[in-house]
Amino acid sequence: MTRPAGESWDVAVIGAGPAGSSAALAAANGGARVLLVDRRERVGEPVQCAEFAPAALLLEAPTGPSIVVQRTTGIVTHLPSGAVERTDAPGVMLDRAAFDRSLAQAAEEAGAELATATSLEGWTGDGRLRLASGGEPFTAWAPVVIGADGPRSTVGQHVGLTNRIFAAAKQVEVLLEEPLEEAHVFFDPLFLGGYGWLFPKGETANLGVGIDAAWIEDLDRALEHLMERAAGLGLVMGRNVLGRTGGVIPVGGPLGTARAGTVLLVGAAAGHTHPVTGAGIHAAVSCGKTAGRAAARYTASGDEADLAQYENEWRARWGDVFRIASRRRTELLRTWNDDLEAAVRRCWVVFPAYDARR
Repeated sequence: MTRPAGESWDVAVIGAGPAGSSAALAAANGGARVLLVDRRERVGEPVQCAEFAPAALLLEAPTGPSIVVQRTTGIVTHLPSGAVERTDAPGVMLDRAAFDRSLAQAAEEAGAELATATSLEGWTGDGRLRLASGGEPFTAWAPVVIGADGPRSTVGQHVGLTNRIFAAAKQVEVLLEEPLEEAHVFFDPLFLGGYGWLFPKGETANLGVGIDAAWIEDLDRALEHLMERAAGLGLVMGRNVLGRTGGVIPVGGPLGTARAGTVLLVGAAAGHTHPVTGAGIHAAVSCGKTAGRAAARYTASGDEADLAQYENEWRARWGDVFRIASRRRTELLRTWNDDLEAAVRRCWVVFPAYDARR
């Protein structure tokens, strides 16, 4: 457990995942005094992630051989009919815990102070934060707060900005029959509003399923069905399970605003996750950097217009991506029980029709 040594900072970042650590790194590089808070004892653990990301992430974040477990060459889409479509789409499988720790370490090296096993209990209008470390309360002061504390953000709740639409996911780590070069995704009527995945990482893979949270009672059955299907295709070795994880993912698109005064939300806290795929690592890093730079500019100027630029800047980069995805998700749900095969071909990211009807 690490408790902060000081009492006053320019920026407090709540959550040391990819979004929060990227924000802390950018703010510290911009000259701000930064406190980075994480409720976990050890950053990055436990892992609640499928660990797959587009290869373009490597251009945005520090990586190394211990972080990239495997590169993949494309995506194999298994349609409800049993038809298979292959798409070239380079990706990477991450050691997510190591990835998160590398970002937090980079933020520390830039001058941010990291406080682990520390949670936000609340704050007052004058910038005083009520924190708790190891159950012991203490107070800190920061005029800017960046909420990067996940789908059900405590920061977001304090300012009335919360996600409302979720997918629920469960995942197991399994042994592969043989190493795979491609990521596999599966569509099935049972995976209501979502899909299954098999993301390889050497001799093992993350096999999981996400469905609309309204049907969460079907999640265990959906995962069992996916395991049977993957085994039947000769992709996985029996039903050996090496580990389990799960969680919720916001899939309603970005919140109407990611800013409330001097509070900025980023990553899953702001709904910066893809409404169709559920992917969020790349956007988290990118939007985190944008939030951190805006906070540093405000620290230097005292002009809230610098914070307001955060909203414009992240939307310029990601607005169309999320807008199109939100439309496709709505269409996919609306037509799920009509002709799922056709719906997937219209609404899944690898198919030409996905972008053709912008």
